[in-house]
Amino acid sequence: MLDMISEAQYLAQGDDGVFQSLETSLTQSFIELFGRDDAPLPDKIESVGETRRLIEDLGDFKAIEGAPITPDKLNPPLLRHVFSLLKLAALTPVSRIDSDDKSAEQVNDNILIKFSTLSAMVDKASYKAEDAKFKLFTGLPWSQCTDPPNGKKAIFIQSENKADQSHEDLPLAVCDALKKFVNLDNLRRVEASLLDRQLSPLLQMRATSTKHSVQTASALLRRISEVQSQPQNDNCDAQSLETKLIECFLRLFWPAGKLAPPGNVCISDSRKSIDCLLEFRLIEEKLKRFGKLIAPLLRHIYALLDLTKMSPVKEDTSEYQGIVVYFKKSYGDQYRILRNGLRPDNCTKGTPGISFTDTTKRATGDCLAGSGQKAFLLLCEVELGKECGPSDCNNSAGDGNHRIVENPNGIKYQSWRDGEFVHELKGAKLPDFRLRSPSGSPEPEPTPSKKYVITDPAQIRQRYLFHFMFN
Repeated sequence: MLDMISEAQYLAQGDDGVFQSLETSLTQSFIELFGRDDAPLPDKIESVGETRRLIEDLGDFKAIEGAPITPDKLNPPLLRHVFSLLKLAALTPVSRIDSDDKSAEQVNDNILIKFSTLSAMVDKASYKAEDAKFKLFTGLPWSQCTDPPNGKKAIFIQSENKADQSHEDLPLAVCDALKKFVNLDNLRRVEASLLDRQLSPLLQMRATSTKHSVQTASALLRRISEVQSQPQNDNCDAQSLETKLIECFLRLFWPAGKLAPPGNVCISDSRKSIDCLLEFRLIEEKLKRFGKLIAPLLRHIYALLDLTKMSPVKEDTSEYQGIVVYFKKSYGDQYRILRNGLRPDNCTKGTPGISFTDTTKRATGDCLAGSGQKAFLLLCEVELGKECGPSDCNNSAGDGNHRIVENPNGIKYQSWRDGEFVHELKGAKLPDFRLRSPSGSPEPEPTPSKKYVITDPAQIRQRYLFHFMFN
């Protein structure tokens, strides 16, 4: 929260009344959340900066709390940081080591000796004093800084660095597939769409401080979610804290003039968008650095594209109903045929099975029924087996032009030819499926046609799919 206040102070330098009001509101919220009831409220904005430095110093001390103090293991950069915190940089010859040093290799042996001498000064008593300062200000010990609120009005937000998280590598086949369409331009377009949903000056700027702002927003949202997930039990302090944190987030990160949705929806949607934004910026940074896609990087993209799992669509959802309508309106139901093959789950006049006719004209008419001016016609080879009369079939034969055939027990279809031996269409005589003659004269009397209902898909071999249109 102190980071957000500092950013608001920076933006308020441009005499923007909005950010000046935001700065005042955040400062007041911080004082209400962190200040002790028995302590007077500070009347200067500078107290926020002092508090921020106090908390940062305390965090630095806690970071080295578990580090060994022996000279052979406590490295010079760490000691240099400790000396700075303890105001020991004025000691000689340690004064020659300042914050401008870039690496530990620049430290000579004489300074290392001084380091080993001063290591004894770095003990738990040094940062216990800082712990006491934090408790004096917040009313809580540092060990409870991330605990759920319990009436003492204290909270501490610490962002996570996703770059440090380790993940398993993607399968090689997935990596190869993703490389075909994942590139830096695509990532930038996706990031732009995310910014459209979460528009804010702090998220639009690409400076280093802005990156920290986005991480702060992510940490703040995560903390709000944690507070919301805790059992309320009429805890007024927790509810007040949740309200204050949401107000701080909306003031700093929500687009001006845009109506915010209900609290839970706003927090969950914003958290997902900002986390995705962080992921994409991390990916972009690695792409610029390495110039290629590596497996752990692709794992992030894989998850961002929601390709990590597949689940069936629930039948009671609008998405499922839309799919049903789409397939019902598909001409000739060709998508179902091409995806799933022919299935005997349809009924022809009460008879389950797959219907065929030996006349192309009749098949064309059936395909066109209710499909407009387009149709798909399948030319198949069908093994009829033996004919069943009405006496030995369970299904009715319907009218006189229908015959029911079934696969007799014991028949095998190994004698069917392989598809490579089927002739090419060029030069072959195929039935004319036009509904009228080229001259426009009436069609002759229809020739008798027979219809067959196949109950076993193994009797069918699909050969050609015709797509035709009529004026």
